[in-house]
Amino acid sequence: MDKFEQKKSKLAFPCGYIAKYRFNDKFIRMESDDGKDSNTFNDKNVAWFHDRNFKYKTIPGKVDDYWTNVEDQHFMVWNTMTSLSDFRKLYGQVDTVLRAGVPYTIYIEDKFDAPKIGNQKFIYFTELGTFGGKNYFLPYFFLLMAAVTFLILLTFYVFYCIKLRNVNRNTEAYLATLSY
Repeated sequence: MDKFEQKKSKLAFPCGYIAKYRFNDKFIRMESDDGKDSNTFNDKNVAWFHDRNFKYKTIPGKVDDYWTNVEDQHFMVWNTMTSLSDFRKLYGQVDTVLRAGVPYTIYIEDKFDAPKIGNQKFIYFTELGTFGGKNYFLPYFFLLMAAVTFLILLTFYVFYCIKLRNVNRNTEAYLATLSY
């Protein structure tokens, strides 16, 4: 009985459709067509901190039962659930600046058979920051809400000052409101 047959008779670690059909293509390098640039993909720290350090750990004594390496960061990213059928998963990053208008060739070791499970594969290049891609809606929305809140605060302060001016502070009724 070979090792795969032995694994079929045991519980699968990790189990499920996502773990069985994980994305396992390997991006080897990217070269400019003019030969001046050659870049590799940095795939360090592509998974979330909590996933890397706490969630995906090998159970001691069960190493031979695993179908795949659960401590692989690409596996961690692949297992991150998405709500839609068309999704993007972070594979790595290019740490150098790409020149505009220069065609690049990407060398990929194609292992993931997407048509077998009715899917397609695409490559997206995007500029990511700490909180994701370049989407300025949220910071502009927060600045707008801060300005609106400040205007409301200023309006209430002006009305409060007008009301204080109209109060006659030398009357008995006013002095009675100050008593404890």
